[in-house]
Amino acid sequence: MKTILVVYTNVKINDAKALRKMQQYAFNINIYTLDNDIAVGDLIKSPSYKTAMQVVAVLDLSYTYYHETTGELCHKITSTKHKQISFIELRAEKAEVVYGSIVKVNGTLEVKPFNVEALD
Repeated sequence: MKTILVVYTNVKINDAKALRKMQQYAFNINIYTLDNDIAVGDLIKSPSYKTAMQVVAVLDLSYTYYHETTGELCHKITSTKHKQISFIELRAEKAEVVYGSIVKVNGTLEVKPFNVEALD
């Protein structure tokens, strides 16, 4: 597992100075499920977000928490401002497969399909 830093953008930004000025967000990824390693500059689309994400850093380590005020990454909670880093499962989407997630509604499990067209 690795931690990546991303910025939200629908178009790839090549200007390093502009990228440094943008708010960065951390996500954990499982590198063993990828056909190819993720790299700086890659764009990630997710049905969970309206805007795509551009990878600005791939860290050698995976971190568990971030400090919501300072952005510090760490492995232990030492403040009430520490929040858990979200996990992104990266996979190649196949047109002939309908993807879904299990959602609890009033204690009952329901399978909700993803909107695959939203990934285009």
